Amino acid sequence: MAGSIGRGALPAGSGAIVSVLLRPDSVPASRWVWLPLLVGLAVDATVQECGVESQLKWPNDVLVDGRKIAGILLERVETAQGAAAVIGVGLNVSLRRDELPVETATSLLLEGATETDRTIVLRSFLRNLEALYRAWSATGGDPGAGIRESYVRRCVTIGQQVRVTLPHAEPIEGLATGIDDSGRLLVAGQAISAGDITTYAPSREKITRMSLPRKLMIDGEQTVATTRTHVKVLFWPFVILLVVCVAAGWLVASIGGKGDGKVGWVLLVIAAVLIVVGSIVPFLTWYLWTYTLTNKRIVEQKGILTRTGRVIPLSRVNDVAFEKNLTDRMLGCGTLIIHDASEQAGLQLRDIPKIEAFHRTVTNLVFEKHETQKNDEAVCNARLCPS
Repeated sequence: MAGSIGRGALPAGSGAIVSVLLRPDSVPASRWVWLPLLVGLAVDATVQECGVESQLKWPNDVLVDGRKIAGILLERVETAQGAAAVIGVGLNVSLRRDELPVETATSLLLEGATETDRTIVLRSFLRNLEALYRAWSATGGDPGAGIRESYVRRCVTIGQQVRVTLPHAEPIEGLATGIDDSGRLLVAGQAISAGDITTYAPSREKITRMSLPRKLMIDGEQTVATTRTHVKVLFWPFVILLVVCVAAGWLVASIGGKGDGKVGWVLLVIAAVLIVVGSIVPFLTWYLWTYTLTNKRIVEQKGILTRTGRVIPLSRVNDVAFEKNLTDRMLGCGTLIIHDASEQAGLQLRDIPKIEAFHRTVTNLVFEKHETQKNDEAVCNARLCPS
């Protein structure tokens, strides 16, 4: 509950705290995970009806400018009539600033709400919950029937760099890109079912080292991942550098003094040319050849003096695959093959480090993009052709 779980009791009459028993018998048990998200939508709508702009934080909080105004709990119970879900909601209504349990909390009163009567607020919430619950139950809890689209639109977590703290595993960091069919948050190519979610600002190096310049990004675009090819491509340039340096040093020491030292200078010039062509140019080519994945497109950039590239919108991607030979498996890299709807051959991202994780991230983003497109088309068709 908002400000009440593990925080001590709130002043009497300062919050709307309610439990609701639901029996979604027409919904498969695997889809009950959407219930706290559905309740979040009902609370969010209620707060907005009170004149306060709120957002949802996955999976069970309602925020106002980053401050928590409401919290949601769900418990599955077994009864004589069968399984049921108990939803608990706590909404801070009339808390004053000196009554806040933590500095990161807020209330309708503090946010200048047009309504702070707890009875009216509670009735509004129950009306919103009933409408959303009936619509969700009527579709058998199908997330593609509107609930996921509605939640994604209201969820402030999506599009943020987040850190997920898990009970018995290493924390996961990355961009939250969407919600899957099971109501799980998609972060860095992984589906998160539970965990403590905090937003964070990645280090400046992590953001800018290889990312697209902000002037090249479109509205709402954020960098998800940027990579170069595996460093294995620098093996032969390194060998050339080592051999040329050793050979040049030996030759200069042996015969460099002939011809008043001119032979030595000639050897050094030849060595410099070989190093530039065989080592420096390949290194710069590798360093400046990047693949950037954003939440809207895949961008390939390359070139030392003249920059060229290729852009594939995620909405046009229709197939993502990867290949790994024996050497790739030993080094942990591979080739990502991306096919779009154009006539061009698939874009091949060769020697990508951590290929499986990169493949999962691309696949999840493509799936989310296509799902959003389908939902938008369905909404558009419903508006054009109402039943």
